[in-house]
Amino acid sequence: IFLVAIILIVFIPVIYYSINKINIEIKLNKINEIVSNLEKGIENVYAMGPNNLDVVTINIPGGVKSATISGGEVIFLIDIFGGQSEVVVKSPTTLVGNISVNPGTHNILINSTAGGIIRLADKEYLQ
Repeated sequence: IFLVAIILIVFIPVIYYSINKINIEIKLNKINEIVSNLEKGIENVYAMGPNNLDVVTINIPGGVKSATISGGEVIFLIDIFGGQSEVVVKSPTTLVGNISVNPGTHNILINSTAGGIIRLADKEYLQ
């Protein structure tokens, strides 16, 4: 019984730490994918000129608290590493619109306007 207790005392923290580390890595990978997909979509639509659009699919993980679109940036506020961090998507032009932070898959409509502004619209809000 003593040996079993020692084994449990050693392995439970190791398993807990491993699971937490894996969950953080998954969240970071999803965040990096969001940034990459949005930046590519915005740049492509901007390069095509006014009145063009594209739909980009992103997967929002749990822990994303907000998405703010301001000027030439989309700023995601994320709970990670026991605190909050900002992840920023840069744009070559002004952005307007909104993105839901509900966990799950989202289709983001990216539309360029005649004034050179890129409009982002989460299809979740369009329904």
